[in-house]
Amino acid sequence: MTITKDDLHQLLDSDLPDPVLLFLEGRSQVVDGSVLRRPDYAGAMLIATREELDNRLGGAAPQDRELAEVAAQLDVQLSQMGA
Repeated sequence: MTITKDDLHQLLDSDLPDPVLLFLEGRSQVVDGSVLRRPDYAGAMLIATREELDNRLGGAAPQDRELAEVAAQLDVQLSQMGA
């Protein structure tokens, strides 16, 4: 599994009320955080919330290079979690 800068762009640009990036069934996806309580999302791994990503980026508009670096870090964390 690879988390990409495009995944992070999608999270940052989402119109959802509470967007989160998660990993489920072999792929990443941006969904509203409320779905994590639904049975069909049981077993999903939360990668990041938009708030966490904003904090990690210091609230500034990120450059692609910066997003690629954060994506690589999140990908390593996901691999360590067993995905």
